[in-house]
Amino acid sequence: MEIEKTKNGINVVFIEPMGTLTNVFNKFMSIPMLGPLYLATIADRAGYNVSILNENILRRKVMKEELENVDILCMSCMTATVDRGKIIAEEYKKLRDSLGRESWTIIGGIHASMIPEDVVDHFDQVFVGEAEEKILDLLSGKDRSKIVKGNRIADLDSTPIPDFKLLNNLQSMRAWPVMTSRGCPYDCTFCSVTAMFGQSYRVKSVERVLEEVNSYDHNWFFFVDDHFIVKKKRTHKILDAFEEQKLKLRWSCQVRTELGRDPGLVRKMRRNGCRTVYVGFESINPKSLEEMNKRQTPEDIRQSIKVFRKSDINIHGMFM
Repeated sequence: MEIEKTKNGINVVFIEPMGTLTNVFNKFMSIPMLGPLYLATIADRAGYNVSILNENILRRKVMKEELENVDILCMSCMTATVDRGKIIAEEYKKLRDSLGRESWTIIGGIHASMIPEDVVDHFDQVFVGEAEEKILDLLSGKDRSKIVKGNRIADLDSTPIPDFKLLNNLQSMRAWPVMTSRGCPYDCTFCSVTAMFGQSYRVKSVERVLEEVNSYDHNWFFFVDDHFIVKKKRTHKILDAFEEQKLKLRWSCQVRTELGRDPGLVRKMRRNGCRTVYVGFESINPKSLEEMNKRQTPEDIRQSIKVFRKSDINIHGMFM
C-alpha cells in the first residue's frame, strides 16, 4: 500500500492491536480507543501524513504492505493487546531494516503507563500518561527520551474533536465513542483510572459536548467516561440540551450503582436516548466490596437493577 507523502513528508501510523480471543473488548470491535484518535488528529493538523489501523475495526491483522512506508509507528495498548503490539513492532522493525529504511516506534496507552518496564525494551520510546500536549515533540524528534511522561490536561475543551476519517475501515463502526470527562473521585483498589487520569474529575463544557455530538453524522454513541454522572447538575444540563435541540440519539454510558437512588435522573436519561448502562457491580459479597473500597452494598446493586429495569434501560454488569 503506497502512502502518498504530504508537505511534511513523514508518514505516521497509529495502531490499536487486537487482543487475545478471551479479551472481552473484542466483542465490542466497533468501538475504538479514543487515545489514538486524539493524537492522530493533532498530528494530522500539524501536517503529518496520518492514518489509524485498528485491527478490531479492520477485522483482520495489519498487513506487511501497510507498514512498508511508515516512518513512525505509534502503538496504543491495553494489557490484553500488548503482546500483539510487541509482535507488530518487531515485524515493522525487521521489515524497514530489510528495505534499508529507518524506523521509529512509540508505545503509549494504559499498559505502557502502568508498567513501562514491560515494554521499554520493545519500543524506541514509551509514553506514560496523557500525551496530547507532547505528541508533536515526539514525532518531531524534539524529545528523544526513552520514557516520556505527560501532563494531565486541565482544559479538556482544548483537545481536538477526533477526526474519525483517519480511521481505516471506518464504515464497520456501529457506535461512536465520546469522552466528556476524565478522572474519577472514587478510589477503588483494583482500578487504574485514578492512576492514569487522577481523582480530580475534569470535564468538557456542555457546549463542547454538544459540538462534538453534532459534528458526527451518526446518532449512536458510547460515552466512554469512567463515571458519566459524577456531577449530576452537569448531567442534567447535558440532557436538557439534548432535549432542547430535539436530538434523536441512542447512547450508552458507564455509571455506578448510586445512580439507582435517583429514579428521576434515570428516567430522564432514558427519555433522552440512553439505552444501556455499564455498571460496576464488581461483587455481591459485602466483604469483597469493602476490601475493594467500592462504597456500595449488595442492596445498592439490587436497587439499581430495579430502577434501570423499570425505566427500560439495559444493564451490562461488570465484575472483578
